[in-house]
Amino acid sequence: MRSLAVLITLFLIPLAGSAQSYQFFNFGVAEGLCDKFAYTINQDPEGFLWVGTGQGLCRFDGKAFDQEFKGD
Repeated sequence: MRSLAVLITLFLIPLAGSAQSYQFFNFGVAEGLCDKFAYTINQDPEGFLWVGTGQGLCRFDGKAFDQEFKGD
C-alpha cells in the first residue's frame, strides 16, 4: 500500500508544477524588416535588437523596426 502511494505521488508531482509559456511572433518585410532573410540578431545593453540582413542593419525597439538610424 505504501509503494502505491509513493508511485501515485511520483506521477502527480510533474502535474503540480507550472511551466513557463512562451510567445513567438514572426516579423517580415511587411512589418518593417529590411529583408526577408535575417543572418544575425544581437541585443545591445539598452535592449534594442539589431538584425543583420542582406539589405543592411535594422534596429528593433520592441514595437517597430528602424533602418534610418544615426550610426558611428
